[in-house]
Amino acid sequence: MICLQILIKCLYQLKDTIMSNMTLDKAEKLTFWINEWGADYLKNESSFPYLDLLRYDRGCAVEANLGFKIGSEQGGLHYCIVLDHKNAKSNKVLMVVPLESLPNNQKPESIDENYEVFLGYGIFKDDIKKIESSIIDISSKIEVRKSNGLEFSRLENTLSKLEKELTKLQKGSVAQIGQICALSKMRIYNPRGMGDKFSTFKLDDDKMKEIEDKIAYLYFKRFLEKSNITSCHDIYPEFCSKNMIKSSVSPAFMRTTELYFLVYLCCIFRPYLWYCNIFLIWDVDIILFPRSMPKTLSNDCKISFL
Repeated sequence: MICLQILIKCLYQLKDTIMSNMTLDKAEKLTFWINEWGADYLKNESSFPYLDLLRYDRGCAVEANLGFKIGSEQGGLHYCIVLDHKNAKSNKVLMVVPLESLPNNQKPESIDENYEVFLGYGIFKDDIKKIESSIIDISSKIEVRKSNGLEFSRLENTLSKLEKELTKLQKGSVAQIGQICALSKMRIYNPRGMGDKFSTFKLDDDKMKEIEDKIAYLYFKRFLEKSNITSCHDIYPEFCSKNMIKSSVSPAFMRTTELYFLVYLCCIFRPYLWYCNIFLIWDVDIILFPRSMPKTLSNDCKISFL
């Protein structure tokens, strides 16, 4: 009973806020989000079939609902690039970087290079070809129905949606590095299975490295400059052998910021480390073991992670 009273009070407060402080466009987006949140996400949270989804790997694209935005956050339906190297199907979240379309009156050179990476025009080539093929097919069906005096308004609506989608996909894509976030897989609209939109897409490795370097520099600039590292990928060569490698690291490296940086690199930026388990040892050494090695170590082990 008390919970119901609190809920009613909150709904009245929300109504007053919407009526007095929001534009019509913003109010529509909020009510849409509240409805979807209650009717879909909350209702299906405990039974959502995560294991039935695709495996999302580094460089994959997803179309996801980022929700109702606050301030300058990215919100609503957005394309995103997956940062996780190999995300397990049992994992319920992804690390992603949202994309934005480059405005028609803006050139790639004008983006904010501190927080953005230009990925190119029409990067979703396979999906563009599919939509172009569908547009041709539907246009021919409309002509046939016109000539036979049949109704074709539904086909026209479908054609209009496809043309808008095509225009969106053909625009320049900009990765919003300052907006990286953890994303529940429940929020993903596409792709959920093979054949869905973006199911075959993979961002090329050079662009992924640009994104990863920008993330590393944006959040770990001090460590990179102190270590004289120009790219997070400069660290990889010493990790590329499948034999056990041991390299000493100065005690200063173990300070909190640098430690988190190493963890972050190994969890997300590890295209060359997929076969390794990595352990940080208390004696300030880094040891890489082949994946077949047991994960248990001696009591000297301070921190361990995949």
